[in-house]
This record gives sequence, C-alpha cells and structure tokens, in this order.
Amino acid sequence: MALNGLMDFFARQDLARRNTTMLIALMALSVICLAGTLCLVVFAFSYYRNPFRAVDEAYLVYGWIFIGTIALVAAGSLWKTWEVGQAGGRGIAESLGGRLVDSGTADPADRRLLNIVEEMSIASGVATPQVYVLDDETSINAFAAGFTTGDAVVAVTRGTRDQLDRDALQGVIAHEFSHILNGDMAMNLRLIGVVHGVLLIALTGRLVLRSLRHVRTSNNKNGGGIIVAAVLLGVTMLVVGYLGWLFGQIIKAAVSRQREYLADASAVQFTRNPDGLAKALATIGSNRSTRISAPNAEEASHLFFGEAINPFLGMFSTHPPIPERLRALRAMGSTVVVADGATAAVSASVLADSGDHAVQALAPAIAAEPATAVRPLAAKDIAALAGSVSPSDVVWSRAILAALPPILRRSAQDTVGAQALCLALLLDRRPEFATLQLDLLERTEPPALVREIRTLQPHALAAAASALSLVSLAAPALRQLDPPKRRAFLRSCADLARHDGLVTMHEYAISRVLTHHLSPRPQANLLPLKPLLDDAALVLSALAHAGAGFVSATADRPPRSAATAFAAGVRLLLGRDGSLPLTPAEGLLPERLDRAFDRLGGALPGVRRRLVEAATAVVAADGTVTAAEAELLRLVATALEVPLPAALGG
Repeated sequence: MALNGLMDFFARQDLARRNTTMLIALMALSVICLAGTLCLVVFAFSYYRNPFRAVDEAYLVYGWIFIGTIALVAAGSLWKTWEVGQAGGRGIAESLGGRLVDSGTADPADRRLLNIVEEMSIASGVATPQVYVLDDETSINAFAAGFTTGDAVVAVTRGTRDQLDRDALQGVIAHEFSHILNGDMAMNLRLIGVVHGVLLIALTGRLVLRSLRHVRTSNNKNGGGIIVAAVLLGVTMLVVGYLGWLFGQIIKAAVSRQREYLADASAVQFTRNPDGLAKALATIGSNRSTRISAPNAEEASHLFFGEAINPFLGMFSTHPPIPERLRALRAMGSTVVVADGATAAVSASVLADSGDHAVQALAPAIAAEPATAVRPLAAKDIAALAGSVSPSDVVWSRAILAALPPILRRSAQDTVGAQALCLALLLDRRPEFATLQLDLLERTEPPALVREIRTLQPHALAAAASALSLVSLAAPALRQLDPPKRRAFLRSCADLARHDGLVTMHEYAISRVLTHHLSPRPQANLLPLKPLLDDAALVLSALAHAGAGFVSATADRPPRSAATAFAAGVRLLLGRDGSLPLTPAEGLLPERLDRAFDRLGGALPGVRRRLVEAATAVVAADGTVTAAEAELLRLVATALEVPLPAALGG
C-alpha cells in the first residue's frame, strides 16, 4: 500500500529487510570470488615450482585456503557486528566525538534541538532517542544510529545546531527519523560489520608481511622458497583484500544513495514543508561543508545526512549530489531555486504557519478532558498510519507536550524523576490499591524516590491517557542508568504491576514498553503468521478483556462483550471462516504475554500489519474508541515494534 505516493511503514520495513538480504548475498558472492582468487594465485605459484605436486595437493591445500578465507571474513564480520551491537547508537555517537545533551539543559540551542526531537518522537510514536551534539564539527551534518528504536540516538554537528533555523533543523531531524522508521539503522550498522570482514583479508596480509621483517633469510632452497611463498601470499591477500573492500564500498554507497532519496521524501511527507529540508540542503550547497573530521568518520560515512568524507570517485559517494536532492524536493513543492546545476539563495518567502495557533487551541482541551475524546478508528486506516508522520501529528504532539503538567515534563529530565514518573503511571486508579502499592515501594525503594512518586501521583493519574508520550519522554534519562540499575528498575515496575495478583492490560503494556525501550533486542522479522496464531490469540484476548471494562463515551450502552470484541479481531486476522480460542482473563499471565510479544515482534512486516489491524478491530468493536483505549492500542502496537502516531484518527 502506498501512503501519499510513498510506501507505507510495513513496505519500507520489508524493503529494508530485502536490501539487507541482497547486501549479504552480494558480499558473500564477492568473498567467494576473493577466496577463489587467492586459491588461483597460490595454485599458479605452486604449479610454476612443481606442476605435479600442485595438482596432487589441489583438493587439500587450496580447499583449506578457500574455507579459511571465508571463515576469516565471516568471523571478522560477526565480531565487528557484535562490537557495534554492544556499543549501540550511543557508542557510535561517542566514538565520533558526540556529547550527550542533558534532558534538563537550559542552553537555548540545545533546548530547541531537544524540543524538535521530542515533538517528532511523540508524533511518530517512536521512543524519544538520546540526542548528541558533535561539538568539534562545524560542518552541517547529522545521523541516526541504533539496531532498534529502543537504542536509537540522533546526533547533529554543532554547525547543524547553530547555523540552521527551526524549519531547516526540523527538516533534518525528520530526515533522520525517517531512517529510524524505515528500518535503515540496523542495515547501516550491519554494513559496518560486513565491510570490516572483507577488509580483514587485507589486514591479515599486512600482518603476514610485517611478520616477515623479523624472519632471517636462509641459504636453504626450501627455506627461501617458503619465505617467497609467504611474501606472495601476504601481497596477494593485501591486494585482494583491498579490492574486496573497494567492492564493499561501492555496494555500501549504492544502497545508501537510494535510502537517502527515500528519507528525503519521507521527511517532506512528515512535515509537509519541503522548504525546511531544502533550506538545509541549500545552506550546505552555499559553500558550507558536510565533512566530518573524526578519525573513524569513513567507517560511519553512510550513516550521515550529507557526504561525511571526500569520495575517491562518484561511485563511492554515499549520498546523491545536493543539486539532485534539491531538484527532487522542488518537484514536491520546494521554493528553493536550482539553476545550472548549482544551488542559488533560498527563497525569502515566509513559510507556512507552524501550527502555533492550533497548538494553543488544542492544548487546553487535551489537558481538560484527556480520557473522554472519542476517535473513529478503522482497522486498515490505522495500520496505514504506522510509521508515518503528518503535519497534524506534529501539531498534535506539540499540543500534548503543552498540555502536560510542567511537573511531569521536568521529572522526565533526570534519572530519579524519570523512574518516579514511570512508577507513578503504574499506580492503581483505585485509592485502596494505590495505597498498598505505595507501602510496597516504601519497603523496597529509596525514600527520596518514594517521596517523588507521591508528589507525581495525582498528576500522573490525570495524564494517564498520555502514558506512552510520558514514557517516551522519560526514555532518554532512563537509558543513562547503568545496566544493573536498569534491571532493578524494570523489576520494580513488574512488581508494582503485579501487586494485587492481577495485572491489567494498561499496567502490563506500560511495563512491556519500558522493557522494550531499556532492553532492546534486534528482531529477525522472518516468522509467518501460522506458527504465531497462539501468540496472536493471547494478545487479542488480553485486549478484548481490557476493552470490556471500558464504557462507550457516545451512547448509553453496556460495556462490550470480550467474546464479541475478540471475534471481531479474529475475523479480520483470519477471515470469516477462521477461529481462535479466547483465553480466559485468569490465563493472561505476564510471563505468557512476554513470550507472545517476543515472538510476535519477530514476525514478517506483513504479519505485523495484520496484527495491528486485528488489534484495532478488537478495540473498536463497539464503534467508538476513547482516548484511553487509543492509548492502549498504541502501547500494544509499540510492543509489537509498530509505532503509531499520537493523533489516531484525530
């Protein structure tokens, strides 16, 4: 399905998966060719010295060379991919000289940058990434990195932060968010590992040659022959390895260039303001540099918004030329002028209203009645909104942020306050049970944290319909906790949710999303629907039982039947003739739901689309959906690795 001329979220995810498969296949083919070349060179040398022996040893010696070369590349790729995975987006940013921007910063430039990232995060339904500034880089550039949305970071150079106005900066951030939503980040990090594996052949050849400097020559004919053979092997590995590395660079550049065009188009779709992104590109084209001076910039060059290094030839360029990107944006309505292949000055016309008036009108309504607004949800329409951002979504996200009590926004900016905020969101709405939960926290948590929770409790209760937005805002601060403290915090959340022996879907969903944000795990995304039917039935049952407790807000109807809502979801998932068993409420144990979400998160993109459609059908079974139900749907979709925008049908 296409959305406004672009592929939808699931199609983009599927394309990223296919591109990764194609990339690995091409690199595997190149490695096989490299291994074969090594074998041919060694065979030619052996044949020259002793033709009969060369033929006799072909199956043994050359077979080992062939297998050893492939094993060397595979081991190098896996090791580098593991190393990058352990570091995550944060490690990439810090290795390039990035400074983590404090969530509570008072610096105006950093604050503006954080505000834009938070708005785009709430609008798209993606956890707010940590934000880095490369203070030593005066050029205009940026990147997003991470294996999942849970460990993603967005980084900009100091030049980007200081030289671009708000519209241009928002265009750059929207471009980077499109890389997050399009599934590019994991592919880009795997590229680093694959290319490094091929380079390892050359590095091994260099090591062989260096080691020969300490070997004394011998008058013995055999000894001299061994040294000559070792020199030939080292030189061959060096040459072949660098040829393979160059081939890998060409593949990396070709894949990256196509993804940049898609990211530009997605950014325009998100903001409906092609001039914002075009102003950033035109600023770069007006004698501004995108070059990155960090020592390892070459390794991460394909991650950036613009060309991070000077390419040797056009085929090694990881980004399309600026004039070509500007022409594409002009076709989308940009007023930036491109003439004679060069960028001219940006139009001085005032850009469209940024939505301030709409924000001022929406914020009081959201703050006054956050749980009673009714939105009509159609299953297929909601699935089409996944991974997309529209200008109305951005306005809605700004209104949500403006409507949040200042005390909650402030609490999300440091590690203690962020923990207190999330724990306050898990407190029961019934006073008697909330009292029991607070007693539990008194026994298990530090006094300062409990005092903060008590202070936030009434505000968190009033803002329950914005739970996902609040959790998203708290995510960057929570990610600063070291691993043991993260695990302890997640255990506290789980214990709090299970305090009365019955975990509501709202409590479970918040706890699950926090786990998703703080303990991200890359998914294979390869499972079809059939082996996942039991898991799907369990999640739809949980939604049906949760929805049965909500009363329609537009008509005097009794709460809908869980069985009726469940049947609506199954019909959409499997068709009219399909059937699945409804799990009783007492069988919805958190451990079972955890296993179900773990498996469903690894489903094929098309399967996850059908799961979101089925979940929407369950929530909307009575024809109306409250803001609380829509928020629950967004929480469940996030646990399925499907980000939904804040303004569902609104």
